[in-house]
Amino acid sequence: MLLEGWVPKTKEDKIVEYLEQNNFIYIKEKPSKDDKVPILLKNSKFAKLFELIGKLFSLPAYHELDLTPFFAPFFMMFFGFCLGDAGYGLLFIIGAGLYKRKAKKDLKPILSLVQWLGLATVIFGVISGTFFGVNLIETDIKFLDSVRSMFLDPDKMFNLALILGGVQIVFGLGIKAVNQIRRSGILYALATIGWLIIIIGGVLYAILTKAGVIPSSKVILYVILGLGGFFVLFFSDPKISVPARVGKGLWDVYSTVTGIFGDILSYIRLFALGLSSAILGFVINDIAIQILNSAPVIGHILFIVFLLFGHTLNILISSLGSFVHPMRLTFVEFYKNAGFTGGGKEYKPFSKKVSVGNN
Repeated sequence: MLLEGWVPKTKEDKIVEYLEQNNFIYIKEKPSKDDKVPILLKNSKFAKLFELIGKLFSLPAYHELDLTPFFAPFFMMFFGFCLGDAGYGLLFIIGAGLYKRKAKKDLKPILSLVQWLGLATVIFGVISGTFFGVNLIETDIKFLDSVRSMFLDPDKMFNLALILGGVQIVFGLGIKAVNQIRRSGILYALATIGWLIIIIGGVLYAILTKAGVIPSSKVILYVILGLGGFFVLFFSDPKISVPARVGKGLWDVYSTVTGIFGDILSYIRLFALGLSSAILGFVINDIAIQILNSAPVIGHILFIVFLLFGHTLNILISSLGSFVHPMRLTFVEFYKNAGFTGGGKEYKPFSKKVSVGNN
């Protein structure tokens, strides 16, 4: 009988020892570029919680980086941005923590993920000044007077959504450059590096000149654009001739500029979802107050019932959108700019425990 299979590098010594002890004839080889090697993810405790989200799209190819630890912090922030209510986030943290005590072992990682998402929701709820549908910016609570200026109004939240989108896209380009260097060499990454020089250099130039750190000089700007543009035009594809590279580089300039602009605009959905969730919470509270004042006794009962029902419904609806839309930003905008290939097949061993028989 001839048996062929894969073994993780961390378990190589054990399988070799097993083969030697049982006098098996074996051949051990490292995978080639053409081999379809199964994927076994290895992440930290925090990033491992987000593996189930990445698997909804695709596992990485064997020769590329696993993007799970890179999109995990962004996904967490984006979920909190979309839900954006500190009260709802506290419910996630407390509820998942209580349920985790009696939950099965397989379910505990999901509950831990819910707690992390709840923490992000609390943070962004505090930033936007929203607590169970109450707008803390406009309330007359005295102890909030000293921190009221720290809350971000809708205009600032809109700008924050665009900034976070730009940061994730640039971060994705950086990962793409690292992947290209690992797989093909630095020549194939120079075009991506050129875009990083243009984007990061241009932003830093604008910030530093506005702050008065460096003088406003067109020479500095031309050097940044010239160096980055040279890499983009002449290293778009090192396999083809120089004239063909320039032509392909020009097309890349058009497609990349329009693509990045469209990608950044996609992050407006973070602001829109957060605003809609907050507004629905405000409306629920307003209606509940009207019910409270409608009748002496029954009004108080209906007030509590309506608040519980309304906010429960808002949490369910908003949580669904807060999960789906960050996932869309991850799989479309981030994966595209990071050059994610995907298509990996999950590693499934014959058995978790190998028993040795006499046959």
